[in-house]
Amino acid sequence: MLPHQSSYTLLGVPVISGFTSRRTNKNENWTRRFSIIKNNHIYLFKSRREKKPEEEISLFGAEAERDRSGKLNKDFVVSLKPHQSLLSEDHLDLIYYFATDSEASITDWLVSFNQEIEAAESESKIFGTNIQVACSKRTDGLLVPEVVEQTIEALLDPELHYLEIEGLCQIAGETQQMESIKNRIDYGMVVDFSEIKDPHVIVGVLKLYFEQLKEPLFPIELYEEFQKCLKIQNNDNKLIAIKETLKKLPDENYDTLKYLLDFLLRVSTLNETNKMDVTKLSVIFGPTLIRQENTSSIENIESTSFQEELIRILIVNYEYLLFNDLDNEELDQNNFQSKSGIKTRVMAIHPYTAQGKYQISFTKGQIITVLKKDKSGWWYGQIDEETKGIFPSNYTTEITRLGQFNNISQETEYVSELTIDSARKSNQELSEKLNSFKQKSGVEGRNALEELLIEVLYEMKMLKIQLALERSERIKLEEKFIDLNKN
Repeated sequence: MLPHQSSYTLLGVPVISGFTSRRTNKNENWTRRFSIIKNNHIYLFKSRREKKPEEEISLFGAEAERDRSGKLNKDFVVSLKPHQSLLSEDHLDLIYYFATDSEASITDWLVSFNQEIEAAESESKIFGTNIQVACSKRTDGLLVPEVVEQTIEALLDPELHYLEIEGLCQIAGETQQMESIKNRIDYGMVVDFSEIKDPHVIVGVLKLYFEQLKEPLFPIELYEEFQKCLKIQNNDNKLIAIKETLKKLPDENYDTLKYLLDFLLRVSTLNETNKMDVTKLSVIFGPTLIRQENTSSIENIESTSFQEELIRILIVNYEYLLFNDLDNEELDQNNFQSKSGIKTRVMAIHPYTAQGKYQISFTKGQIITVLKKDKSGWWYGQIDEETKGIFPSNYTTEITRLGQFNNISQETEYVSELTIDSARKSNQELSEKLNSFKQKSGVEGRNALEELLIEVLYEMKMLKIQLALERSERIKLEEKFIDLNKN
């Protein structure tokens, strides 16, 4: 079995308990154990007095049935086969056998096994349910299924450049691996998508989730209304109609659509490299996200054309359709400060190039004042008086809040230290010079320090640290530099 923390201490009433004899197809020796079924597991104790189970077996996705082979030297036996995704590679064929001393008792155990197996599936299942089910399992209030958030975050990792891979979203991932990941998620297990090295598998899991939704991302009751929107001839009026219809989506569907379309937009902007333009993405995701019931073959053809066209329009006009009132004069920093008057500032940890007219571009290290946060992960911010727009918050890190320090000097010193530290980490030459300075003294050390300060000033200028430059930090550093030369 895969190693995991014991779940025995979790609250839960035993479904059944008592002594059973236990063996496996790997070890033919029968051992008598006190057994308890609860919390979607069977727990085995050496005695009734033991507080910690000797062994626990997950029932997520397991199969239990009577064994009547007569080969086990026992008359009343239940076989239990754990799901393969929960087993190590060298135990994929593992089968447990549990025996009791009567027909009545073994029947009770079999019923209890199947009862708990069914309960385990209904409690943790994500695939094949409604999107509201997945969102309800979150504790952070984000109305996007974790599997959607985690797969997209893994694909957007700036260090891995997955979006540049040719055929992303089109090339199929390895089916067995995708099915294993799906089962692990459905059985309540944590999947770290950053450890999955095949981006096609990650995209495959994302598509599989939407394909298997019980109710499609676009609710069936809005299908005809979206169709009517696309029949409007005037493009501006068409977009207005689509935008108003999108507002009728349930909150979970709306936020998830926004999250997904942002990803598809980013993929499409790199189509010269990945060969995945808006048309191809619409063909792939249209029938997955938009479906209707009981259609004829002719209707299916018409439906496919409609599905692809709607997704295409949504990707191309993503910001206008899914970010409300971005051109509204009310989007001013004074209207989005908190009750305490404190505003959040973030520093870019990765460069970002705007993908649309409502977005802002920034370089690594640039400071952005946050004016509004959105649950989708897109925040509205300001770099200077003329540069405002939305940006992906996962490309930034919060550094401080205005009003947190007693004076401007403390603020600038904090940001300068943060910036210099960042520069040291990202610039190997600068780090080497710093180490060299630490080992020198006298004139040689002073010269090394001068060189280091020049390098720091250059890094700060290149990183465009607005606070440091605009609030006299540059003057302070230059004065220190002049004093050093005088000495």
